[in-house]
Amino acid sequence: MKTLVALIFFFAFAFAQTNPPEFPDTVYGPYVKLVSSLELNGYTFELWSPDSKDSFAGRALRTISPDGEVIETEDFMIELAQTDNNDINKNGIPDIEIQSFSGGAHCCFGTTVLELSSPAAVIFDHPFSECPAVAEDLDNDGIPEYQSCDDRWAYEYCSYAESPLPTVVWRWNGDVYELASQDYPQAYQAELSRALELFLSLRAETVEWTPAPECSALALTLPYLYMGQEELAYEALKLSYSPEKVEDDAIFTSFDNVEDFWQNILQVYNESPLHTPLSQP
Repeated sequence: MKTLVALIFFFAFAFAQTNPPEFPDTVYGPYVKLVSSLELNGYTFELWSPDSKDSFAGRALRTISPDGEVIETEDFMIELAQTDNNDINKNGIPDIEIQSFSGGAHCCFGTTVLELSSPAAVIFDHPFSECPAVAEDLDNDGIPEYQSCDDRWAYEYCSYAESPLPTVVWRWNGDVYELASQDYPQAYQAELSRALELFLSLRAETVEWTPAPECSALALTLPYLYMGQEELAYEALKLSYSPEKVEDDAIFTSFDNVEDFWQNILQVYNESPLHTPLSQP
């Protein structure tokens, strides 16, 4: 899969072309229909479809720089998201948000934001993930943050349906978007409310089905961990984990006591590229 970061640094052609994109190793092409075209700050973005019926499967994106240099990339689906004044970080330089989707039941979404300076620069590059990146102004300063999830936990201790996918937050630091999950506790309130409701339902035995003990405990533990509240995360784990309910024939890794589980959680967290350092790793 051709990375969108290459959109800036490795232009594949020297001059803009008027013919449909041609990929020697295309997955979805050949491309014959221009779906949409956008011109912004001297750059041209063209989205192409593999057939005249606007097929959902397959899009090619051609980007043409003000100097006429061209690069083409393709994916199952690519979209261009325009925002108010096309200036996401409010620094006076137009930006473009490129969203991509690789196809599949629940994977994968990617988002790249390009600042259309000369040369253009990548100011946000969301790695392909189970969750799309969503822009929302969490601190009401006029510049949106980006939120997604850390899918490092999918299938780690239980099935995908049971696996909690904690929120991750990026903020604009004046140059690029950087991870800053611990500075936005408000982003975790909905997760904590759902986790607490599940915890109380499990205690009251009013649920129709009982999730794996590890994942029901993680649902309450991980939001605190990503908020940087390590002590609260540990207390939440002690409160919610019931090792005596672990089945002997469990498919996924299980733990006999809270401390072993906690140390394993910290290891997985610190291995994730989307974690932010804890005060006491």
